[in-house]
Amino acid sequence: MDNSSTSKMIKNKLRSFLTATILVVSFVALVFSNLVDTAKISFPISVIISIIVMVLSLFLILLYAKQISFGQGLIFLTLFAFYVVSYLFHMSGFEYLINIIAITSIIILLPKLDCNKRSFKVLPIIYFIYVILVMAFAPKHSGVVSNSVVSFKNMNPNISSILLMVFTIYLLKLLSETESKHKKIALIALIILSFYFQIDFSSRIAIIGSVFAVIYYLFRKKLNRIKSNKITVFVLIVFLFSPIFCYFYSVTLFDFIGKGNLIIMGKDIFTGRQVIWSEAFLFIENDLFLGVGNVFKSTFYPNEVTATNLHNQMMGCLVCFGVVNMILFAFSYSVGVGVIWKTQGFQFSATLLLILTIISYTETVFYSSNIIYVVIFGLLMTSNTSAGEINDKEDSLRMDRE
Repeated sequence: MDNSSTSKMIKNKLRSFLTATILVVSFVALVFSNLVDTAKISFPISVIISIIVMVLSLFLILLYAKQISFGQGLIFLTLFAFYVVSYLFHMSGFEYLINIIAITSIIILLPKLDCNKRSFKVLPIIYFIYVILVMAFAPKHSGVVSNSVVSFKNMNPNISSILLMVFTIYLLKLLSETESKHKKIALIALIILSFYFQIDFSSRIAIIGSVFAVIYYLFRKKLNRIKSNKITVFVLIVFLFSPIFCYFYSVTLFDFIGKGNLIIMGKDIFTGRQVIWSEAFLFIENDLFLGVGNVFKSTFYPNEVTATNLHNQMMGCLVCFGVVNMILFAFSYSVGVGVIWKTQGFQFSATLLLILTIISYTETVFYSSNIIYVVIFGLLMTSNTSAGEINDKEDSLRMDRE
């Protein structure tokens, strides 16, 4: 065995090990962050888990640096540098910083990961059990308080719904792959059950996301023909329009309609986000370039001792890290989605990312530790399970040609 073959074998083993480790750690973090009330634990375990995922992802970035396009690599390095500079400027938002870097790394690496190992066959069983437990025991209404450190009552209904939405996309992927009538019936039953509990959790945005996923499943043969550059441009436009939407919703639309005059699914169209966003625009007006860190507090949560969740990812990036970093994240994410979309067998993962782009209008899904691991684990689970074999075949063909 020559040196190049030995190097390739070591590289593939590292890829397999790191992929499986990220999968397992992200699932442990998913369970931990949604079961444990971290406010009652002085030791910052969630931060440590975030650092582990980020370091593993960055190691893989270095491992596959030559296979990442120059443009995508340059955007990522610029994003990394500017986010670190922004953090050092105001020394706030560290956990958000490492979560942003972790998710952008995973998106860049997703087509290169080895998702065909034993952990990808064992964890789905545990994942199914966990989701069933969430359906049965997680609170169906916000404001439910738990006195214990470990409890499903520590989960927010919105987070439970997003977990179920990601689960639905995973089930649709399995449904697209199976030929067994019995398995199809079982999967369809689980999808219906997932929809039922999303309605029970009263999360409108997660239900919309799940409906989009079903639409993709039904028309995937036609939708898969859409060119990746169009997907990239679409995601970028949606992201950059997000702060404009927030201003329109919180100022223009709120003044025009007023609270309590438009009810959808039993909830007023204005749920308090208009207060948070309108105050955030005033708070950030003199610090648009590098942001202010995670220090903004809204009067909507007068009793909160920590900074308010902005409930919009682009607003979160804008307020915490500044307009430059908001745009850099939008570019890095949209280019990554385009690359994933054009990679054979990864369309369900790209669909999840597309849907999360819409979800990001109401939740900080890409840096909140309560959601980020749902996203990372969901991305890995919806990836092509034969990705590692495909990459190996492509490498072997290159070696034969040489």
